[in-house]
Amino acid sequence: MLSDGNEGSGFCGAYGVDDNEGAVTQQMTPVRQTVAEVVADLREARRGKRKLQLAQIIDLERLEPIEPAPATMARLG
Repeated sequence: MLSDGNEGSGFCGAYGVDDNEGAVTQQMTPVRQTVAEVVADLREARRGKRKLQLAQIIDLERLEPIEPAPATMARLG
């Protein structure tokens, strides 16, 4: 798990949003250089879309999540 977000070619957040009709749509944050920037983007998305679900931060160099979804959700408070 990366803690400082200074490695790799960038990061993005992938998350689902409940559309009030029972369906979840997938969305992505912009590509950022640090994990902290992606966390800020995900927090903003959560404020704007209260039904944010299953967020993960993706390391774009490895094309893998940096941690399990529950850990990412915990970062968002």
